[in-house]
Amino acid sequence: MLNSLNLPSQNSNMKKLIVVLITISSLANAQSINFSYKKDYTKYISDTKNSSSNYYFPKLKERISNYDTTLTKSEILHILIASTEIENDIEELESKEYEIFESSEKKEFNQSIELSKKLLIKYPWNLTAHKELSYALKSNGDSLSNDYKKHYQFFRKITESYLTTGNGNFESPMFSVTFMDAFQIMNGYFRCKPTTKQMFFENQTKDILYACQCYSSTYDQIFTKYFYLTHFKNYYGKFIEQLDDSKENINGYTIETVNGEDFKGKVFTQFDEVPFLFEEPNDLKDYIIKNLKYPSNQYLSTVNKSKTTSEYTISLKFVVTSKGELKNFQIASNDLDRKYAEIAINFLRNTKKWNPAKINGKAIDSLTSISIPFYF
Repeated sequence: MLNSLNLPSQNSNMKKLIVVLITISSLANAQSINFSYKKDYTKYISDTKNSSSNYYFPKLKERISNYDTTLTKSEILHILIASTEIENDIEELESKEYEIFESSEKKEFNQSIELSKKLLIKYPWNLTAHKELSYALKSNGDSLSNDYKKHYQFFRKITESYLTTGNGNFESPMFSVTFMDAFQIMNGYFRCKPTTKQMFFENQTKDILYACQCYSSTYDQIFTKYFYLTHFKNYYGKFIEQLDDSKENINGYTIETVNGEDFKGKVFTQFDEVPFLFEEPNDLKDYIIKNLKYPSNQYLSTVNKSKTTSEYTISLKFVVTSKGELKNFQIASNDLDRKYAEIAINFLRNTKKWNPAKINGKAIDSLTSISIPFYF
């Protein structure tokens, strides 16, 4: 998991922590470890093709087309899984999902509503269409309409069905029909837009995983969630064929990373051993407070830091290389101007070498985060 150091915080940060804990608790209740993608995916497909089964796809499709609110999470999940084989044109679907999303991003809400409704005629279980349609209706001032309530309710029901399939970590990914579905889960449940995308391919089982990672200012936290996309094998056949088998495997996985401009190459966001400067997190906190040279001006002071009434926090994320060096700093959020972020970055750059993250005892490059306080 990502290593996140939370230094002394204000009441507002405590409120954020409470919100995070409530959200995590809510998600934990929604999730289940009973579903195994490798074992149950083919079983669900078989159930939906059996005309005598309660999960027979034509019956379930009729119910969701009529917005039957009595559909259970299990029934919706059967619909989602069946859709990957029975009548999904992945290429067409993804193209239309992105068109809808882009319309919302451009605030062309009427177009987003029109495109979403059109897509739902063919794919009434589509998460993106329900989410963007409800968002567009709300943006147009229709949040009290039955149409808004209906589509928002199904956005929630479909998302919660996805959440029953795994914990979202590397060992227990969640099922997702498309990339955009995974994106919408991150956006809708964790209030952030993924900025780092990763594709994983496990040589032995030929499973494809998709990782969404983003920083949420709402929760002041970095989230990384993993999703199964093995049913994309045919569509992404070229990706599989182009994998370099000579590349080094860690934990049996070969990782292809597509990052933002500031992060290049092979960077892990989950690992067995986290990177650290001091073994005890409090030691790093004390080291920063003692040694960081705070600027002295009308806004900030260097005296009585332990008795200050308020503080600002610079949140950074950066790569700790396999050699313990720090690079590729990004400002995750900052309440002060950039010069204070530069002070924090220069301070970290001048620390001694870190102990790198490890997988199976092997040092690897990893992405981590840290918060540095500025007192006044």
